[in-house]
Amino acid sequence: VAVGCFPAGSVYRASDPRLALWVHATLVVVALEVIDQFVSPLTTQQRARYYQESKPFALLFGVTEALLPGSYPEFDAYVRRMLRGPELAIQEPAPELAAAVLDGWLRGLPRPSACVVRLLTAGLLPERVR
Repeated sequence: VAVGCFPAGSVYRASDPRLALWVHATLVVVALEVIDQFVSPLTTQQRARYYQESKPFALLFGVTEALLPGSYPEFDAYVRRMLRGPELAIQEPAPELAAAVLDGWLRGLPRPSACVVRLLTAGLLPERVR
């Protein structure tokens, strides 16, 4: 789902390190949630290790060292702050993109029911965005 940030209504720029941080954060959060929900519950130490191992990828995305939270508790606080704060806003293309994501599937794989795809995809979203 397309969620814009910094501030609502601003134009997305892939080169903005703050936006790159949010993109990286969403990838980390979703990976942790998928593992936690569908593979095995994760401990705080496992989450922290995963986050630390993901940090080099954030730098490749264009996140600066100064913006990148140093520890998992700082990262978790950043994500919570973003989800509660005013920076995130559902913008105009979000419903269209959400429909494409929720109705899409990978070619060559048996297609599960649309209900299952929507439940899994939307279920991983934070409640505020869901």
